[in-house]
Amino acid sequence: MRPLRLDLTTLNPVLSTADTRNITRRAERGHLALAAASQRISVLGARFGVQLFERRAPGVEPAEAGRALVRPVRQLHAKLHALPSEVVELSRGIMGHLRIVANASALSECLPPALARRS
Repeated sequence: MRPLRLDLTTLNPVLSTADTRNITRRAERGHLALAAASQRISVLGARFGVQLFERRAPGVEPAEAGRALVRPVRQLHAKLHALPSEVVELSRGIMGHLRIVANASALSECLPPALARRS
């Protein structure tokens, strides 16, 4: 059995289908053929051993496993969208870590006023 590939091309059809409640509209929106989107969802569900979506009269509804999968995929998308701005902030020195080594009196007496002047 091949290892399970969890990449955006595999996970995006799940997220879009959950949002649109319709595999056809999801395929159109994501520029992925209907058969390809449907197959990716089916293969992913089979590899996990769960049903990701249940067919309903107007379309599909995420099953319990589908809802559980959608949450971390949404978080992944949010992190990916935030990544460019975080990289820019790091490159400009706006964000990052600073490690200061000092004795207790320097930390409590000298450092707070120095930091207050910098902010």
